[in-house]
Amino acid sequence: MEDNEDVKVIYPVHLNLAVRDTVYSILGDMDRVKLLEPIDVRDMHNLMDRCFMIMTDSGRFQEEAPSLGKPVLVFRTETERPEAVEAGTVELVGVNESRNGPLTHYQFSSLINSLHFFIVLLITLYSSCS
Repeated sequence: MEDNEDVKVIYPVHLNLAVRDTVYSILGDMDRVKLLEPIDVRDMHNLMDRCFMIMTDSGRFQEEAPSLGKPVLVFRTETERPEAVEAGTVELVGVNESRNGPLTHYQFSSLINSLHFFIVLLITLYSSCS
């Protein structure tokens, strides 16, 4: 993110302590990353509508985001929504196999540094950091 000052990340963090510890240790000190408490559906849809793209491991958001015209990067190696991949609205970016979790800090930073967008909404589920 250091290379692209116009990129901001908004991340509603799951309440699970393992998730929170991981997220806050990796992203907690980043100036343009806003870590939020979990939010309700209305606020989530509002954020989704206002962001440029969504990064997630959630099947729900793989379905909802394209209906808002938002591209989705998915932290998985496969999806139960292959039609979204085929349609080009979802791209699988994989996981960090050594941790069986989402991208490493380096991989995440590299991905974010390759973006030139204003706001990215990051949504992950309990399963990604457990």
